[in-house]
Amino acid sequence: MTFQDMTITAKVKAALAQAEDVSAMDIDVNVKNGVVTLKGNVSRDAHDRAIQVARGVDGVVSVEDNLNITSSA
Repeated sequence: MTFQDMTITAKVKAALAQAEDVSAMDIDVNVKNGVVTLKGNVSRDAHDRAIQVARGVDGVVSVEDNLNITSSA
């Protein structure tokens, strides 16, 4: 992992932690060459918001969605 990828990872994790409707603890973030991969189990609202937040981080080239949508309570 390059220094730039580590920086993007930290920025995405911080942005997810601050985002409403997203539990950052439920999402695993990996970055390679600016491509962010999100993995985990989330609600429909958290899914859409997490993708939006990750795409908005400076340096992100694209986002690969490997999130599983669970039914909300």
